[in-house]
Amino acid sequence: MCKARIEYMPWTNSKYKLLDIKYPPQGKPRIILSQSGICAGKSTEIKCEWKGGYPEAIVKLSCLSEVKEGQSSVSIKKTVTQEMSRFCICEGKHIGKEDSVTEELDIQYPPNKVTISQTSYLEGQTASLICVASGGNPEVYNYTWSPGNYPPANVIKINLTRALNKKTLTCNGHHKCNPVSSTIKLNVEYYPIINTIDNMTVIENQTNEFSCLAEGNPKPTITWKIRNQIYKSKLLQVSFTRFNVSKVQCIATANSSQDGILKSSKNISIFVTYPPEIKIHHKVTSLNEQAEISCTAEARPNNIQYKIIQKWGNKEKRIITAKKKSFPNFSYYDLGNWICQASNDVPDKGYYTHTSVEIQLNVAAHFQGNKTETGIVGSEKLLKICFYCNPDATDVKWYKGNEEMPFNRISYIPAEDGLFPFLGNCSILKLDIQKKEIQKYSLKVINPVGERTFELTLVIVVLLIIIGGIVYFIFRRSSRQEDGHEPHYAEISDILPVEGQENGNEPQYIDLTSRSPVTGKENGNEPQYINARNKHKLVKEKENGNEPQYINVTNIQPVKGKVNGNEPVYMNAANISPVKGHLDYEDLGN
Repeated sequence: MCKARIEYMPWTNSKYKLLDIKYPPQGKPRIILSQSGICAGKSTEIKCEWKGGYPEAIVKLSCLSEVKEGQSSVSIKKTVTQEMSRFCICEGKHIGKEDSVTEELDIQYPPNKVTISQTSYLEGQTASLICVASGGNPEVYNYTWSPGNYPPANVIKINLTRALNKKTLTCNGHHKCNPVSSTIKLNVEYYPIINTIDNMTVIENQTNEFSCLAEGNPKPTITWKIRNQIYKSKLLQVSFTRFNVSKVQCIATANSSQDGILKSSKNISIFVTYPPEIKIHHKVTSLNEQAEISCTAEARPNNIQYKIIQKWGNKEKRIITAKKKSFPNFSYYDLGNWICQASNDVPDKGYYTHTSVEIQLNVAAHFQGNKTETGIVGSEKLLKICFYCNPDATDVKWYKGNEEMPFNRISYIPAEDGLFPFLGNCSILKLDIQKKEIQKYSLKVINPVGERTFELTLVIVVLLIIIGGIVYFIFRRSSRQEDGHEPHYAEISDILPVEGQENGNEPQYIDLTSRSPVTGKENGNEPQYINARNKHKLVKEKENGNEPQYINVTNIQPVKGKVNGNEPVYMNAANISPVKGHLDYEDLGN
C-alpha cells in the first residue's frame, strides 16, 4: 500500500491524511494440483489461487462436481472417480479486475479387462498362454505370472502334464494406478486312468458286483467286456461257477474335441471259491449206548475249521472245536439239536456254514423246579414245576401229600427256552395259604416211557409285630415233633426287654418282605412301633402249665418315634427259651 501525506501551512498548524489506493492482483488466477495424473479411486487436492491485490480478490473453484468460494485461495479435496468431469474452472473477482482460468484434469485408471487364452491341450504337448489387458488410461501395462517362476511377459509356454489339469495361473496386468489380474484354469487332456482291482475272489453261484472307475479329461465312459459280451455300466453284476471262469475287462473311452478318441482298458482275474458243503453223520439209536457225531465238508480253499455245537432251544450247551464227538454212554443230557459248522474263511474270516440234526429219543419226564418254596399265611401262592418228556405226557397230576389237587387250580405255560432239549411245559398250582404248617406237594407226569414224580416242600414264614416296646413273633411250625407232642414255641416271659440303643447303634428290626434285619430310619423318620399302652387284653386265661398267655393286638395303632418322651423298648431275643403248648393262631391272625 502506498501512503501520501498532505501538509497545511503554517507549519505550526500542519496536518496529514493517508490515501486508500486499491489495486488488483497481478497475473491470472491459477489452478494448483497436488499431483499430476490423478488415479481414479484415490484422493486428490485442487487449489484455486489469485493473490497480490488490495483488497484481496474473491476466488471461486468449480471442480470435481463441487464449487467452493473464498478470499485469495480455496481448495477442494476428494476422491476422484472415473465418471467425474475432467474440467476445473478457477474464477477471480476484484473491484478493479475479473479473470478466470480453466484446466482439464488427467484422470487415469487401470484396464477394465484382462484375458488369457490357451493354444493346446493334450498331455505331452507345449501350450502357450497369452495374456492381454485393455481399457485402461494410459494403455501402458507390464505383465507378471503367478504362481511359479515365469518371465515377466504377456506370453508364456508350459509343458502339459495331467498333474496340471485344473490348476490355476494368474496373469497380473500392472498399471500406474492399480494392477488388474485374471486367472485361468488349465485344461489338460489325457488318456483315462482306470481304477479297479487287479483280481477278485468270488463265491460260486453268487452274484458279484464289479466296480470300475476311470479318471480322465475329457470325462470317460465305462464299458465291460466278459465272454465276448459288452455291458455299458460302471457296475457289472455277474456270477461264476468253477466251470465257467473267464477274465473281466473294463474299458474307458473319452472323446476329445482336439485329439479324437482317448481309450484305455484293464483286465481283472477271477478266482472262484465256495464255502464248505457240509454233511453230518451220527450213530445214535438209544440212551446209555456208545454213539458218535461227525462232520465232513468239501470247500475251496480246503483250509476248513470245524465246530460241533449242542443246543437246547436257542441256548448253546456245548461248543466242541473238532469235526467229531464220541459218547461212551449217550444220556438224556446229550439230546438236543446238534449243529456242524465249517469255515474256510469264504467270503469273510470267521464265516461259518452249518447244517444240523435233531437227536430226540424217547425219555420219561425230566423236571426243573425248586425243592423248597416259602409262603405266608393269608396270601396266595403259585407253585411252578417245568417238565419235558418224549413222547408227550398222557397224564399230569398234582398232589398234596396223597391227596390229588383239583383240576381248576392247575394251569400250564410253555417252559423257558433252553430249559430242556426240546420244548417243555410248566404246570402251575394255585394255592390259598390258611394254615401254618409244613406242606408236601408233588407233580406226577406219565408218558409211554414211564412215570416220574417231582416233590417239593412248602414252608410257612414268620411275621413280626412290635407291641409296647416288646417284640412278639408269629412262628411257623417246626417240621419235627418231640416225643409225639406239639412242636416248641418261644415263651414270651423269657424274652428280655432292652431299652435305648444296643452297642451304640440303632436296634435291629425285621423286614417282613425279605426276612432280613434292618436298622435306622424309615423314609427319613424314626421306624414305626406299635403303641400298646392300655391295649393289653388277655385272650387265654390258663397258666401254670396250661395254655400260655398271648396278647390280642386288635386295633393297636402304629406310632413313630418316642413313646411318652422316652426311647421305645425293643426285644432282646438272645435269651428266648422254648416252651410247649398250643399257640392260638386265630387271635394272632387278627
